[in-house]
Amino acid sequence: MCLHIVDEESNLTDDDSLVLANSAHQNLMIVQNSMQFDVGGIFTGLYVNGEGITWQKDTMYIIYRTNLSLLKDDQSNIQDVFTPIAQI
Repeated sequence: MCLHIVDEESNLTDDDSLVLANSAHQNLMIVQNSMQFDVGGIFTGLYVNGEGITWQKDTMYIIYRTNLSLLKDDQSNIQDVFTPIAQI
């Protein structure tokens, strides 16, 4: 990952570099199964430059099951449509 960032430095924005670095850390925590030791979680960040403070772009992906046949105009209950609801 670091070599990719160096090789592509002229093509990457600050936003891209921050997302790549945090993605590498997030992936390491998943591969090492560190959550079982209460280490890890969601990585995010910010960078500071001459223009001020910029938060990392949203990279959150949530995997969930859905039953779209339950969607109704005004009577839908989100708990019936998306499961597990705790992730929504």
